[in-house]
Amino acid sequence: MMNSLLSIRLGEHRWTQADLARKTGIRANTIGELYHGIARSIQVKHLYLICKALDCDAGDIISCEAPRPQIQKNIQHDTPKDVLEDKAKNAVYESHNASKVFDDELQRQLRNL
Repeated sequence: MMNSLLSIRLGEHRWTQADLARKTGIRANTIGELYHGIARSIQVKHLYLICKALDCDAGDIISCEAPRPQIQKNIQHDTPKDVLEDKAKNAVYESHNASKVFDDELQRQLRNL
């Protein structure tokens, strides 16, 4: 996943997005998308112009981090027991601090099915 650090760099220079657009010739909308981290991609030419204007490296503008694992959710369930089991698995995965009270209640509900 790519993260934009452009807002930090502009703040360090006390520049606005419009200032950067004027100094680089890049459209203001493109700068805005990069600034807010909603751009899906960045042209190498734009990255070069921004780095040149801000006197920094590409790593000062963008950073990469590994994507977080997604929990797969089962959409179709055969029985209410399956639904409860999936909820229990997701709850334990998302919160490692699942309490004994929750476990006891879940087991009670599963036994009553």
